[in-house]
Amino acid sequence: MNARVLFYIIIFIISDSFASHTVTDTKTKCKPYRAYLFWDICSNDKIFYTQRNAISKLIKDMPNGSLAHLTLIGAISEKTIDIFIGKSEWQKIISQLGPEQESMKRKIHFKHIKGAIEGTRGRHDSQEMATLIFFVLDKDSEIEKRERIKQYLEDKVTYVMFTGGQDLSFTFVSIATDGKHKFKLSISEDNDIGGLLEVVSKDSRLLCGTSYFWNSKTCHRCSFICGSDKSEYCRQECPYHEGTKQSIHRYCDTACSQIAGNMCTQQYIFLPILVICVSLSFVL
Repeated sequence: MNARVLFYIIIFIISDSFASHTVTDTKTKCKPYRAYLFWDICSNDKIFYTQRNAISKLIKDMPNGSLAHLTLIGAISEKTIDIFIGKSEWQKIISQLGPEQESMKRKIHFKHIKGAIEGTRGRHDSQEMATLIFFVLDKDSEIEKRERIKQYLEDKVTYVMFTGGQDLSFTFVSIATDGKHKFKLSISEDNDIGGLLEVVSKDSRLLCGTSYFWNSKTCHRCSFICGSDKSEYCRQECPYHEGTKQSIHRYCDTACSQIAGNMCTQQYIFLPILVICVSLSFVL
């Protein structure tokens, strides 16, 4: 066999083997996840019941084992309802909720968002479960300490569902992970949220938010697998990663040998072989 032909065959085999080990099959089936919902309930009846119906559809679609922490932003105080999907009789609880005075609307506070997310971890929680955050609002909803909230949420998968007009506060629009995470609800009890549920199903496998990816034991920075030219593996594990978004994460980074399973080990094996093959190409 011609040496040059043999050389190209070797390159093809190595490349195919490397790709098959580093890219796994993407599944869109929804996995159990942890949802934090912040619902501004100071609105008129039509808006309130439209939003309640959409929230009920979202929770109903959550797989057994999921957790929903529903924080009601009321006229006077906040109240959080914890729902363990598969055990809680959540339909009855939500059906009993009603709107509060629209004229008493208050700003959504940073401390309540942070407190709800960091203070509601319980015995059913698992690290191997994605955290998805939902804001259910209307055009008059407001937020305080905008920049702190945006910074706090920048590496978290965040959705904004809104009702009652086109002019939603820019702050709320800007905290959504991207355009696919902003959903406008029409004044109706029959809103089709299929598009939302499809995005949620894909996001339910993102165990580390938008700037990190999960590797069987802990989270690692997306920058380890995402260069300027995003690979298929990067797009699969870190679909919302941006090179300019580098936020501090509570998980410590570990040695390269622990990143993405055996990905780095495979790279270290692959690269020397590639160098040898390229060198051979000059003498064949």
